[in-house]
Amino acid sequence: MTLQKILIAALVGATVAVGCKSNSSDNYVQPKPGVVVDSMAMPVDGDINHAVFSVAIVVDSDQMRAGLYDVRAAFGESVAEGKFSMPKGGEKNKPIVRKAKEPFRYVVGFKVPDDTTFYEYFEVQAQRSPGVATTIGMKYLKSYSFE
Repeated sequence: MTLQKILIAALVGATVAVGCKSNSSDNYVQPKPGVVVDSMAMPVDGDINHAVFSVAIVVDSDQMRAGLYDVRAAFGESVAEGKFSMPKGGEKNKPIVRKAKEPFRYVVGFKVPDDTTFYEYFEVQAQRSPGVATTIGMKYLKSYSFE
């Protein structure tokens, strides 16, 4: 095998490994502050400026306690930041972002080990009004306790 084929095989393997994102909570260990644990983006249909609505869940930089996360959202030029904390006893569950059925809405939730249920927990939603800046709201949806 030539060196070129070995390098191509290594690059393809690295690309596949990086491209595969696991949303499993089975062995989740909260990364260092500032690390994005999950994110999602969608184009805004019909927008002449090709705007995107995106959300990123980032390990809180204050790191006062485990399970604290920053939320960074953007809808075109509108930007919002917020925070949420995982439920008591659920700090070791990985936050997962999913697109909701409603337009311009994401739900942050989690799964627990040995369970396939997605537990909805936090919402990020953008509201568009013609001629007015887009507003981005965030709120808790449900409460859970694992203690």
